[in-house]
Amino acid sequence: MFETAARAAVGAQPAPAVPSCSGWRVTDLVLHLGTVHRAVARVIGERLQELPPTGDLVWLEVPGECASWLPPAGVPAGAALPAALVGWFAAGAAALRALFAAASPDEAVWSWSADHTVGFWQRMQAIEAAVHR
Repeated sequence: MFETAARAAVGAQPAPAVPSCSGWRVTDLVLHLGTVHRAVARVIGERLQELPPTGDLVWLEVPGECASWLPPAGVPAGAALPAALVGWFAAGAAALRALFAAASPDEAVWSWSADHTVGFWQRMQAIEAAVHR
């Protein structure tokens, strides 16, 4: 659903506003969710047991000029939503979905909560999607 809505917004100048996220446009939200998906995928995929390093963000593989927009608040005012960014989002969402399907919910991984399991991240991503829907 979100991907479909994002694809419909590609090229709009500026990208449509996100009423539930004051000051954000769809471009900000696509970048935010894509970044979160990749961070969680890294935790799950690498079975990390501690907070991942936060310095260099090259591993996020944000396409082209969009890499300079991190964190999402860095998206230039009036910017259109690039199709490449939506493709990047879709690839990250698919990768995370595959990792969740392959992992046991009770498998131990890092989290910021007292619950250090893959299941925690599955629930948090469902909440994240609902909040930004």
